[in-house]
Amino acid sequence: MSRACVCAVIGLLVLAPFEEVLASSSGDFDGTLRPGDVGNGCGGCHGSAGGVSTQSTGPEALLPGVTVEYLITVSEIQIANAEVGFTAAITNDASHQPVFSVVSGEPARTGDSGTQITHTNESQALKLPQDGAASYAVNLTMPNDTPLGTSYTLYAVGDAGKNATQDGWAHAASLAIRAAPPVPLSITADQGSATESEIPLSWSGSQGEHFRVLARPGAEPSGPADPDAILVYEGSAESAKATGLASDTTYFFSAWGKAPSADYYSSEAARASAYTLSSDPGFIFADRFETTNISR
Repeated sequence: MSRACVCAVIGLLVLAPFEEVLASSSGDFDGTLRPGDVGNGCGGCHGSAGGVSTQSTGPEALLPGVTVEYLITVSEIQIANAEVGFTAAITNDASHQPVFSVVSGEPARTGDSGTQITHTNESQALKLPQDGAASYAVNLTMPNDTPLGTSYTLYAVGDAGKNATQDGWAHAASLAIRAAPPVPLSITADQGSATESEIPLSWSGSQGEHFRVLARPGAEPSGPADPDAILVYEGSAESAKATGLASDTTYFFSAWGKAPSADYYSSEAARASAYTLSSDPGFIFADRFETTNISR
């Protein structure tokens, strides 16, 4: 991959939503970086040699108006002085275009009006591998006006070597990114503070999303609109108390990410469970024994 190479975009691609892929890919050395782009990734400088692996990692859902960091990692590098670089591109959509921006301290620059980002050593050196790998952080921003449910694809290719013994590059597996709330990071049901009718809950997110938290006795809520579930909370807070519960019952809790401006939810929920205490104090036996002669 050329250190100063930014390929031109000449096509438009519309993609249907699909699941995030985090697996690395190697061996595909003749494809383009992104459908419609000119060139074949890093081949201009690095030929068609393999020998490395590239991976894109980041959230599969990105709320409109939010900027999130993604990592492009090049691994399986066998020599310590192999300079490591990358180029990444996002589906080109003129109406609602996600754009890249440089993360502070990273040798990178944007091109094609922000639809691509690439390594460069014009201001600082490229990275050297540590334990056979090196990662570049890049920012990606979803426009405020992007319709919820719109899907994009992040393409990336990484290289290592150039003028070194090992000189290779490889495409990462494509990463699907939707304009949607992310799955909440966690939810916790505080069993230690549970009572006969209440269980305290807390949860967390990653992008300032709102939440919809449901409770259901005996089974997990099937979705954010499960008619058999109890609505515990909906809004931007990250804690609430489930109240009015039946005693001596196990409850399953689910927290979905919610778009603040619409009833549009994350593809999955964070889940937890806890049980309420029994309202029966149990049988307490007491007697006044008149004799010390007690037998079995």
